Amino acid sequence: MEKKEKQKPINLTDALVKSLSTKDGDYWVSDITPGLKLRVRPKSGEKVWYFRYRPKDKGPQRIQLGSFRLLSVRGARHRTKKTQSDLFNNIDPWKYKT
Repeated sequence: MEKKEKQKPINLTDALVKSLSTKDGDYWVSDITPGLKLRVRPKSGEKVWYFRYRPKDKGPQRIQLGSFRLLSVRGARHRTKKTQSDLFNNIDPWKYKT
């Protein structure tokens, strides 16, 4: 079994995200903001923002922030920082997601 190479975070921009092409399967692109990832779907090319975090005493969690069509890079970073702030204040975003 091949070991997956860990991808380095990229300073994503709206232009760069728009230029991402589809591949045979889903793939993820990590932003420089910790926990912020973009999922690119095959066929449709849909791009969706996710925030990945690890609550205390639990395994990794992933929460969907929104589609790139509706949420720019700047907006996704803002939501990520808000979610990180909630985590710092012991508010689990999974319990209070809208």
